[in-house]
Amino acid sequence: MTSPPASYDAEVQDKLSALIASGEINPEDNTLKELMRRNELGVPNLWLDIRSVTGFEKSFISINNFRKWFMPTHPLLKGRPDRADNFTQYLLGCFQGPCFILDKEKKLQPTPALTGIDFIEAASYLICDMGSSTAAKKLTQHGKSLITLENAKSCLEILRLRHAEVENYIKDILRDFILDLFQYAPLEQPDLNGEIEGEPGKGGSVFTKVLSNEQNEFLKEIFATGYHTLSNSDDDLFADGRPRSAKELKLTEDERTLFVETGYHIARVMWHCLGESDPTFKSEMWNNGQSIFEVGCDIMGELGVFDADKDPYYFFAMPLDNVREHLKSHIPISNYRLESIIGNFLSTTSHYREEISDEKATFEVQGGFQQAMWAFVQCGYATREANGFVWSDKIAPIMVAENLWDQEEESYTTENKKKTVDLTEQIWAAIPLWRRHLMARWIGHKSEMDVFLYLFRRWDGKRFHWFEKIQKNRTENLPTGYQQATREICQRLIEIRRSHPI
Repeated sequence: MTSPPASYDAEVQDKLSALIASGEINPEDNTLKELMRRNELGVPNLWLDIRSVTGFEKSFISINNFRKWFMPTHPLLKGRPDRADNFTQYLLGCFQGPCFILDKEKKLQPTPALTGIDFIEAASYLICDMGSSTAAKKLTQHGKSLITLENAKSCLEILRLRHAEVENYIKDILRDFILDLFQYAPLEQPDLNGEIEGEPGKGGSVFTKVLSNEQNEFLKEIFATGYHTLSNSDDDLFADGRPRSAKELKLTEDERTLFVETGYHIARVMWHCLGESDPTFKSEMWNNGQSIFEVGCDIMGELGVFDADKDPYYFFAMPLDNVREHLKSHIPISNYRLESIIGNFLSTTSHYREEISDEKATFEVQGGFQQAMWAFVQCGYATREANGFVWSDKIAPIMVAENLWDQEEESYTTENKKKTVDLTEQIWAAIPLWRRHLMARWIGHKSEMDVFLYLFRRWDGKRFHWFEKIQKNRTENLPTGYQQATREICQRLIEIRRSHPI
């Protein structure tokens, strides 16, 4: 690694010292927030063991990188940063420029020369524990200068052992990282000066002579095996044949109208549920770790409605009133098929907002949903009857995929309503007439929750036990529709009170 000029060292040391003295950075703070602050201030030059950083959820980063690895690249999402990139940026600062540590007197001192082992331990942590392909790509070039004939064997052994224990997509990231770092050539064995040594056709690394037989076989094996999750014959495909790049949605004129309407309403629901209906459209939105919101935010990010550059948060890229016009003029490049976008529309508007019915019965809609439903009609997903809209058989696969209908294509909402009615009648029949009148008097100053708890604590599924509490305040095993049933019971008691005033 080429050393920076002494004047540069002194300049960075003076800047670091001043920031520490002013309290703008805290050298004893090893949280991710502090590390990000040093990056922002342009001083990622205070060495720390990257594995000791706290203040973040490592599993969240690794899960996110797992999803990103298998998600085809998209022009609007390409290069979207994640928390692991902050570590990579910081490490590059330490390896590229002057690097310092605090001595026992809390004074800055230049670090002893960073070694190949330092590099490998930091890089393998980001790659293997966080699944960061960005770290593998950006750190390789700087790592090459730290891998020497003296440490190559120890460095490769760390990576070989990690390779054996990780899942396949990380093996694929490690494969490129290791082969590049140890300068493996499949047909010939170059030396450290770039000249060719050894017998042509056998291949090897520039470090072949200092590596063990087992390590040389390992390099040969991972090269020959190829990728596990990517196609080894077509760079544009995953191993399962899926394209690695998002494709343009080919839509008819009617489908384009449906695409615009469903996209608009997904954005509107995200605004209500995640953006708290902020009229400025500047609130940060997080998907709450809920799959419906995750998909909705991803779709809006891919279509340019949301700014998706500040992981894990999303921001509106435009006011809601502009979304329809944007989608009309936007070339829809997406990893999601139109059916998936329709599915997310149905899940968000029926499950979270209860604005669209997911039942087979005729239903009506209000306001802007008229445009959406007529678009469904034009595409054959619904029909218009005299008293409302009705879903057609064409919508069934999407409803089933979204878990709104069961495999027999019956609406769960309809089934649950039937169960609620049956349960309501069962509970009502179990309450003697005289008890109903007593409860009607009692309910006068009680809330709906009071009634719920009163019934819940005494109902054993068949009858009431009036003078003892049957259940604790736990609702995990409540029968389907229990809350709606008790709400109906409450209304019936109120009607008795009104019809028999005391």
